[in-house]
Amino acid sequence: AKRIITVRKKYPIERTHQLVAIIEEVLGHTSRQRIHPATRSFQAIRVAVNNELQNLVDGLESANKLLKIGGILAVITFHSLEDRIVKRFFNLKTKNKNVLEEIKCIGGNSEPLYQRLNKKPITASKKEISENPRARSAKLRIVKKVSHHSINIEARFLGLPSVSNSLREFQCD
Repeated sequence: AKRIITVRKKYPIERTHQLVAIIEEVLGHTSRQRIHPATRSFQAIRVAVNNELQNLVDGLESANKLLKIGGILAVITFHSLEDRIVKRFFNLKTKNKNVLEEIKCIGGNSEPLYQRLNKKPITASKKEISENPRARSAKLRIVKKVSHHSINIEARFLGLPSVSNSLREFQCD
């Protein structure tokens, strides 16, 4: 980030290959690396600008409000930031071993909202990954709604990273 700021003071970065070159200059790149070092940088920029993680939290809360008892909520995540949020959301809403922690987090109601339908996330098979390499990072988590009490959960309990004020001006609404 510091290098990008330094370069932008000298000249505008107008092409993606310019940004890739800056990232390679800082992080290096060899043909043996499976994933190009700029990939994560572009992903981070996209996630931040599109406000994707907050939109995921909003979507989970909306799904919770719309889903009737007996309804099934299935969520596919494609990277660890998304998966952490979904996993924590489901952990806070399902029967929890640590009832005191659940009560602290969801405001005093220890009755579970959901029942897990898969203990661990479902991931793509080797065959599926060979046919569709993008499936390698996908994780499917599924729960069934068993109760209908309302709750408000702060995004910070779900692992939503904070966004600096300087970045907020670039975010889409």
